[in-house]
Amino acid sequence: MFVKKDTRKIPDILADEGDEREELHLGRRSSEFVSNGIKVVCSSRHIPRLQKLQKLSLYDNMLSHVKGIGALSATPLKHLNLGRNQLKSLPPELGKVGTLETLWVDDNAITDFPRSVLQLKRLQELRLSGNRISEVPEEIAALSELRVLALDNNEVKTVPKSIGKLSHLQSLLLRQNELEELPGEVGGLLDLKTLSVSSNRLASLPESVGQLVLLEFLFANGNRLLSLPPELAGLLKLRKANLSNNSIYSLPVDVEAAWGRADPVTGKLDPATVDSPRKTEVVIRGNPIADPKQAGGSASGYTAEQDMTSLMDETR
Repeated sequence: MFVKKDTRKIPDILADEGDEREELHLGRRSSEFVSNGIKVVCSSRHIPRLQKLQKLSLYDNMLSHVKGIGALSATPLKHLNLGRNQLKSLPPELGKVGTLETLWVDDNAITDFPRSVLQLKRLQELRLSGNRISEVPEEIAALSELRVLALDNNEVKTVPKSIGKLSHLQSLLLRQNELEELPGEVGGLLDLKTLSVSSNRLASLPESVGQLVLLEFLFANGNRLLSLPPELAGLLKLRKANLSNNSIYSLPVDVEAAWGRADPVTGKLDPATVDSPRKTEVVIRGNPIADPKQAGGSASGYTAEQDMTSLMDETR
């Protein structure tokens, strides 16, 4: 949603007695943060003026640290955006801001999963895409209220088994990482509606994906899949699956009966070819099953441009 930029300087906003400051959109103001960092907002002098603050955006301010962020524990802050800065880590004091429900830290330079986040028990949405995180800790299960976990475009090599304990999770976004497998425990995510694991190194999907009865979107394009588990045929709510640019040579009988045979013209599975009532859109182009001349998988001319096209499809 478009937010009109407040052209006043931050001290003027904070001093305005007529402004309740429930939302502060302070993105792209790096010149105001260059000297004192976030103390221009989070100082003991200013915190009393933020007693109604629920949304704070510090997006794209060239911040290299957020020391002092713990002062926001004295506010009712629910939504915090630290995206597109230069953060390499998040301080332990962030864990004190226990009212947070949404935390965006996309497009920074974070290398280790921030442990302070694990203390935010009310967190429902955590976005850490576009960083350099290689490991997700087992303790991720502590975020029991999480609905969205976004770790796209990192260096994640494994997903912990404890991921299956996030019983309220609706979107798991792991696109463009270094995953070679998913734990079977993902089948415990019974509220999951979107699973995105595109552009990884997956040779298979676990059978337990078939237990995700509410799943609507499955994106696994640009991997190394050789086949599909027949359990996928049980995903009755699935609206779209992108399985393009893998190495799939054939389909399990149950999957073909549910979704149809490959149409080399459209690059999709056609339910009409098997008289199936399903309306699921299954994209299969770039696989040998759709085009016998294709070698399949990322080794067969798969490009970043194709992946970007797939991403656009995912977000529509």
